[in-house]
Amino acid sequence: MKQIINTTINFLSSKLNLTILQCLLYLVLGYMLRVHYSWSQFGIIFIVLIGIQFITHVKGVSQGMVMRQIMEEESHKLVKFLKQIEDDNNNVDDDLPN
Repeated sequence: MKQIINTTINFLSSKLNLTILQCLLYLVLGYMLRVHYSWSQFGIIFIVLIGIQFITHVKGVSQGMVMRQIMEEESHKLVKFLKQIEDDNNNVDDDLPN
């Protein structure tokens, strides 16, 4: 079971694998829709799906950019705090008699 989970994680970690999987899923969806709808209805549904995909992608990228900015600001605060602690420890060591 653990190997299946690791294999799945490794598969989903590859951008190429995700792109191929996305294309295959679009093909399956297109086939299913094409069987039940006319070409014009299929075209409209396909355009709507591409629109949804684009909006989801843009939202994901923007959310990732916001999270990166937050993490960068927090890491700068952490580094300043750690430097301050190090400086305080150095000052205490300097004050101790030899």
